Amino acid sequence: MSTTSTITETTQQRRDRLLRVQAERQRAREAEEARQAAEFEAEMKALEEEAAREAEAAAEKKRLEEEAAREAEAAAEKKRLEEQRLAEQKRRAEENGRNRKE
Repeated sequence: MSTTSTITETTQQRRDRLLRVQAERQRAREAEEARQAAEFEAEMKALEEEAAREAEAAAEKKRLEEEAAREAEAAAEKKRLEEQRLAEQKRRAEENGRNRKE
């Protein structure tokens, strides 16, 4: 009976070891899945942050372009007014010259 008992214990030990190995493998699979999920989340966060930076850069570029357009418009208006002033000054000078001759 001692032999049967030893064989039964050995079989039970094998079953226990098999269950432990299966449980360890399951924990390892779950840990790997969790690691991959965390890695994926980190990559997604990095991509979202990069997209946000790109959007900010695009908005800043647009703002600068609009500012440059306003400055160019202001410069063109200033030039137009200066040309208008010079034309008026020239017209007055010519008018004064005619008045002196008369």
